[in-house]
Amino acid sequence: MASVALISSVGGCISIYSENSRLKTKIHELELEVLPFRNLSVQQFNKADAESLKKLADSMATLQKDYSEQLRKTESLQAEIEQLRKSNERTDQTVKRLQRTIPAEQMDEFLSKLSLLPKAHIFLECRSGSSEAQHFASELLDSFKKSGFETEGDFSQHELGSYGERIQVNSVRSQPACAGPIQKLLNGFGFNFVGSEEGGLSTNALRIIIFERKP
Repeated sequence: MASVALISSVGGCISIYSENSRLKTKIHELELEVLPFRNLSVQQFNKADAESLKKLADSMATLQKDYSEQLRKTESLQAEIEQLRKSNERTDQTVKRLQRTIPAEQMDEFLSKLSLLPKAHIFLECRSGSSEAQHFASELLDSFKKSGFETEGDFSQHELGSYGERIQVNSVRSQPACAGPIQKLLNGFGFNFVGSEEGGLSTNALRIIIFERKP
């Protein structure tokens, strides 16, 4: 009976071993069947990856080209802007030589400073028939009006042989508190308002005279 049991046990072991061998063989066969598909997938992946890299490289090259072109255009525009700036500076200098005026970009600040000064009576005279002098005198008269000064303008007198700008007060000791600051403000724009005394003026008045522009 013991021999029969041993044989049965050995037979079971052999049966299990055979089954394991069969399964291993089957797995190996399945692996062989799958291998071509796996290799194909790897090849396709590598191929797709290579194509993607090529597309990426092409895109980067295009972007680099576009960037270089835009950079060239930007540099060209910057050069043009610089030329225009220099041209404008030359034009401004020419305009200043031809036409006395308060610079447009400084007008608001000029009016603001004038409005803060103590007020006096302003007599503004233009003693030149030139359009340049008349324009400058009108601009100043309008500025004083806007800043709260009481003003009077006289554009009827023409005085030949006199040039430049002048500001008159009663005397050094008897002058409006705003006289000095006004003279300083105007001369700060590059003009030359020469001060002088005129005894016939009220102590709370000043006269601004615009002559022909200096040659």
